[in-house]
Formats: sequence, structure tokens, C-alpha cells
Amino acid sequence: MKSNYTGAAWLSACALSLVAFTVYAQPTDDNAQIMEKLYTKIAQSLTVGTNTPAAGKSILILANPGIAIDPALDPGSSQDDRKAISRVLDRVPGPSWIYQETSYALSSVYGDVLGNHVLANSSITDDQKKQLRAAEKVLFKDGDPAKGDSDQMTAYKKYRAIWQDKVNALEAHRVSTTNILDGNSACGGQVS
Repeated sequence: MKSNYTGAAWLSACALSLVAFTVYAQPTDDNAQIMEKLYTKIAQSLTVGTNTPAAGKSILILANPGIAIDPALDPGSSQDDRKAISRVLDRVPGPSWIYQETSYALSSVYGDVLGNHVLANSSITDDQKKQLRAAEKVLFKDGDPAKGDSDQMTAYKKYRAIWQDKVNALEAHRVSTTNILDGNSACGGQVS
């Protein structure tokens, strides 16, 4: 049975999620405001930004009240304990700043990836071989990977690195001005 969600979005949301333990709070009470401020400060320090779930982006999730794991478990020496811990941590959280369980599991997402992959051809046609040689002439000196990058490829890597530095600086500035100077929290509320 094939899953009906986009695995990349869920995996990217889970890949760098932080689980923080905090006090249970209703949305309108003082504890909720404290939780939101705590969340905002953590998100700012991790440069999560707007915390909008999207493929290739990280989001921060607070587990409220937390995920209980038996402290008596010993994953270093017991296979059964490793299984118990992996079952608890296998759940894919919902894309929200407060932890919400879903029916998805990382193991099933990984199973979908393995089950739906497309293997590369092990042999290529003569036309594909010509295309490969043409590409190698652009990428490598004299078309030989052993001789290193061509002048074009060296220039590309240089300008790509400069471009990436500028993108990173722009993103850091955007996060800084959005979340700190304007007083907006990473989860959409105001910081006071």
C-alpha cells in the first residue's frame, strides 16, 4: 500500500526537529505565553526562521508535556530495549509548533522510499555515451576526471560559493530582522 503524503516534506520536518520538555498550558493562559516566548528564543538561536513546514526546511516542535521513555531501558546492551525506544521515536510529528502525533512512522516513510525507488540503468546507449563524453569535456580537463576540474567548472564552483555566501547572509539578515527587530516570534505571535 502506497502512502498518500509527500515523504520529503515530512522527512525534512522531522530531520532537525527539537523535542523540548515543558509545562502543559492552555492557549490563553500565562504558561502558553511563556511557552511561546521560550519557543521563539530557541527558534531564533537555531535560525529556524518562520517555522513554516516546507520540503527542504527544518521546523522546531515542542513536545508538551514530552515523550516518555523508560529510564530503565538499556539500548547499549539489549536488542529489545533498542526496539522499544525506536517504536517510541518512530512517529512522524505533525507540522505544528506544538507536538502532534500522526499516523505516519519514519520506518514506513523509509520503506516507501525503498519500495518506490527507480534503479539507474546499468548500461547506456551509444547516444548516451556521446552525451556523457560531451558533458565530461565541460566538467573535466580534456574530458578526463583524473585530470581534475575544467576551467569552466573551477569558475562555476568559485561563483557558486560566492552566491551561496550571499544567500546565507541574506537569510540570516531576514531572520534577524523578522524575528528580533520587529518582535515577531517564529511561531507567528508577538514577543514582548
